[in-house]
Amino acid sequence: MFAEPLACMMNGVKKLCVQPGESVLVLGAGPIGLMMVQLMKASGASPVIVSETSTIRRGIALESGADIVVDPQNESLKEIVAENTQLGPDHVLDMTGGLFGQAVELVRKGGQILLFGVNASAATEIAQSRITQKEITVLGTWLANASFPAAISILESNLLPLERLVTHRCSLEELEEMILLLRQGKAVKILVDPIK
Repeated sequence: MFAEPLACMMNGVKKLCVQPGESVLVLGAGPIGLMMVQLMKASGASPVIVSETSTIRRGIALESGADIVVDPQNESLKEIVAENTQLGPDHVLDMTGGLFGQAVELVRKGGQILLFGVNASAATEIAQSRITQKEITVLGTWLANASFPAAISILESNLLPLERLVTHRCSLEELEEMILLLRQGKAVKILVDPIK
C-alpha cells in the first residue's frame, strides 16, 4: 500500500536535500502530500507548512507532523507563510501538479521548487524572468526510479507514522461507498479487506 508511493517520494526527497531547520511549504495534502509531510519532518524541516482545502486532510497533516496548516480558500496563504518564514519557504513542494505559479510566487529567493506528478490539464504561464530573478531551482519528480530500497528500509524501520493516513477500512462490498468518500474528500487512504 505504501511502498511504491513512498519510493516515488524518496526520489524527490533525494533531489531536494532538505537540511534540518529549513522551511518547507507543501501545496496539497492528498495521500502523497501527507507522506511528503512525514518525510520532511523526519528530515528535520521546520516549519513545515501545509496548504490544503480539505478539513480532514488538514487534520491528518497536523497528525503527520505539519507545524502549520492553512485553508487557502478561507485564509491568506501568502500572509501566513510570510509570518512564519523570514524570507519565504526554502522549499515549496507542489504535490497537486497544478500550483507551479503559486510555488514560484511563494518560494524565497534562491529556494527550491519540487513539482510532483503529472496533471495534464494544468497549464500555467510563468515568465522565465520570475525564475531567473529569484534564482529558483525547479525540480521535477514522478516515478520511483531506484528509490525502492530506501523506501523499504523506511517502512521496515517504522520511521514514519504512515498508519495515520489510513482513514477507512472496508470490505469489498463497501468499496463503492468508500470511493465516493474519496471523491468527496472525506477519506485519505482506504484499506480494503476482502475477507472482512
